Order: sequence, then C-alpha cells, then structure tokens
Amino acid sequence: MTSSRQDAGQAGEALAAAFVRRLGWQILERNYRTRFGEVDLIARDGRVVAFVEVRAKGSGSFGTPAESVTARKQQHLIKSALVYLRALRDPGLQPRFDLIAVALDEQGKPQRCELLKNAFECNLPYLY
Repeated sequence: MTSSRQDAGQAGEALAAAFVRRLGWQILERNYRTRFGEVDLIARDGRVVAFVEVRAKGSGSFGTPAESVTARKQQHLIKSALVYLRALRDPGLQPRFDLIAVALDEQGKPQRCELLKNAFECNLPYLY
C-alpha cells in the first residue's frame, strides 16, 4: 500500500470511528489483530458487539465497498471475532458484522460514511 493510500485508509478509519461514536456506540478496539488478521473497529451497540470492516473508496474505484470484502476476508474477520468474543466470556453478547463505506473525494480525503449493518453472517459456531 502506498503512503497516500495508507493515509487515506487511516483517515477513513478515523472518520468511521467518529461516525460510530456519534451513533452512540462504544469503541472497544481499533485495529484489533489476531493470527487470522485485523478487525478495523470493534464497537458495542447495546448487547451487540459489532465487528466493523472499513472500506474507503473513491468515485473512480471499481465495484462497491461491500463487493471488496471477499469470502476469504469474511472468514478471517469471523475467526478474529470469535477469538475476541471467547476472551470476553459474556454469552449475552451478540456478534454482528458491519461494513462502513467511506467515500473519498478526488484528492483522496474522506468525506462521508455509510453503514451497512449485517454485511455478512457468521457461519461458524459461537462457543465459549
């Protein structure tokens, strides 16, 4: 990833974090890493723990942000989420996998966020 793409990605994640705070969610983790990969944001929305993938896209980008989260990436996010949930040991929490699409202007600066709740489902057992 080039420096300008990294900068745009980091700025997009910062905008997404501010966006979920405005929704009243509590951010639990940013850039949570496991051996399966990284979760951009983990946030609490009541009894729901939202595992949020942030995708920054410019108008000239191909495909939608949701299309850019491949089945393989989904599996990595799910496995990382299960690691996190098992560590919490709170069976009352419900996992959810969300996507925040960050629109970039022509200069690559983040402009606005769009939330897609339940962007995909967990197909692995959630055991404690």
